[in-house]
Amino acid sequence: MKIAFIMDQFPRLTETYFLDQMTGLIRAGHEVDIIATTPSGQPKVHPDVEKFQLMARTRYMGFHTHLPANRLHQILKATWHVLTNFHKAPLQIAKCLNASAYDCHTLDLYLRVVYGGILFATGKNEYDIVHCHLGGSGLMGVALRKLGILKGKIVTTFHSADAYVYPHRWGPEFEVYKTLWPNTDLCTVSSDYMSQKIQSLGANAATIRKLPVGLDFTKFIFKERKMGSDGMIQIATVARLAEKKGLGYSIRAIAQVCKASKLPIVYKIAGEGPERPQLEQLIRELGMEKQIQLLGWCAQPEVTQLLAASHLFVLPSVTAKDGNKEGQALVIQEAQAVGLPLVTTIHNGIPEGLLDKISGFLVPERDVEAMADRIQFLVSHPEVWIPMGKAGRAFVEQNYDINRLNDKLLQYYGELIQK
Repeated sequence: MKIAFIMDQFPRLTETYFLDQMTGLIRAGHEVDIIATTPSGQPKVHPDVEKFQLMARTRYMGFHTHLPANRLHQILKATWHVLTNFHKAPLQIAKCLNASAYDCHTLDLYLRVVYGGILFATGKNEYDIVHCHLGGSGLMGVALRKLGILKGKIVTTFHSADAYVYPHRWGPEFEVYKTLWPNTDLCTVSSDYMSQKIQSLGANAATIRKLPVGLDFTKFIFKERKMGSDGMIQIATVARLAEKKGLGYSIRAIAQVCKASKLPIVYKIAGEGPERPQLEQLIRELGMEKQIQLLGWCAQPEVTQLLAASHLFVLPSVTAKDGNKEGQALVIQEAQAVGLPLVTTIHNGIPEGLLDKISGFLVPERDVEAMADRIQFLVSHPEVWIPMGKAGRAFVEQNYDINRLNDKLLQYYGELIQK
């Protein structure tokens, strides 16, 4: 089977779910190509990128550094890209420039179609399956197929911002996905919550399949969590330092617990992002420089080591001011896979991804007191760590095995091709 994955950025260190899906299909003998808007620009990559030589399978849509942030610069760069490539496929590129031919109603879609159209018009463009990660990529996929530039069944996977932020960026009057719903062959979502969300945007329930992001359990070694001889308790978070991760709330909660508990506690946060300066300032204001550490970008082996050394896991996700939310929050399943009891929030599809009061605890968003209370309970009762860890591992093994989920994905692909 020939499969193209279309996404905004590749490779991204934190998005291992793309990799496990791709590498699983490659292992199964399928031909996989990766089409990305831009490189991520991150200083580290996941080991599987090199192991499977994924960069050799990757094509970028005209950007080998970054997409300009300024809209005028985007238009000028797109114009230059058209002029320098027009001679290679004039008829097909001309189709992309005619916005009315694919009912284009946003500049974002127009730029995607121009860049994507040039890439596919001048290179490989026939696939059995075109799997578009994020709704914007799905819009581009169905537009290029309508223009006859791209061939294949279109699968669109919704994750988070594409369901919450993207539809409102252009205003409700545009109904940004109105051309996607009748033209994509299948939509996949990671939770029932997300399924309901995209149905509220106009998706047909008959075309939606729940397909959680899975784990390769050979990479997540279960460990019973016990108090060490030094009495130190290590708490971990793995997250981008962005608003929707809510890290200011976990930092405040941990500070409360540190001040109330006589036990030595260290909280380590692996990740990088735009909120780092504010979080650093908050840590200083709370006087927690010794107890709370921002580790920056961590490669997968470093994350694995962090989780192995920790006793508890925290993810304080919140709804951002622009409406952005988490998707599945795969890191919740990763934490349970290695045996970590956890505290997280009642947010989007997260409650579907753990066993509340059995493998972890759910608290309301932005409720520092509730989060501190549950963390305090866990640090004060190490006897619950092992049973909670075992329950979490069993839960994710049953529901998030990447091999089973890839088999289900291949089943969906096969059903589309048979149609």
